[in-house]
Amino acid sequence: MKVYSIPQHKPYRRGFTLMELLVVITIIGILAAMAFPGAKGVLDRARKASTENMALQVRSSISAYYTEYRRYPLPKGSSGGETPVRTDNTLMDILLGADGNKYNPRGISFFAGKKAKGGKGGLVMNAGGGGRLVDPWGQLFYVIMDTDYNNRVIAPFTKAGDSSGSNEIPQNVIVWSTGPDGPDSDTVKDNITTW
Repeated sequence: MKVYSIPQHKPYRRGFTLMELLVVITIIGILAAMAFPGAKGVLDRARKASTENMALQVRSSISAYYTEYRRYPLPKGSSGGETPVRTDNTLMDILLGADGNKYNPRGISFFAGKKAKGGKGGLVMNAGGGGRLVDPWGQLFYVIMDTDYNNRVIAPFTKAGDSSGSNEIPQNVIVWSTGPDGPDSDTVKDNITTW
């Protein structure tokens, strides 16, 4: 009697070859490189939107302060007309109702913003309940108030980037950030404004 044996096959292992792995890694790298500029653009737009929101909150806070006290939140003797003030401790302590601030004797908090992370993009608080407000690039905002009460202010530049100083705005308060290039740049086209 003849016995036939069935040939035994070694189990076939399925897997990726080195070449297939390199092709997949290359494709993933190309897709990531294409997505990075898009993600950076989204982050830049988010920073600008956040900055505009903070500037509008400052303007609303100053208007609320004016409604409450019938004056602008400036220490006596300081300017605020065509000379911009900053969102430093002087202005923000008044708007935040910091402890013992004589320009906000009722201690009303007119500004309710988020705290800064890493010193950027919000309130940098101090011990007395006051602080300063910085944009996402770590710079203070600029504010001009209608201290001569004629219902208009002169902006230091136009939206088109002209810095002639002849841009009359029919508002009581304007607020702006110098944007990503900071206050030392001559470029004003990237400034974020409330007008």
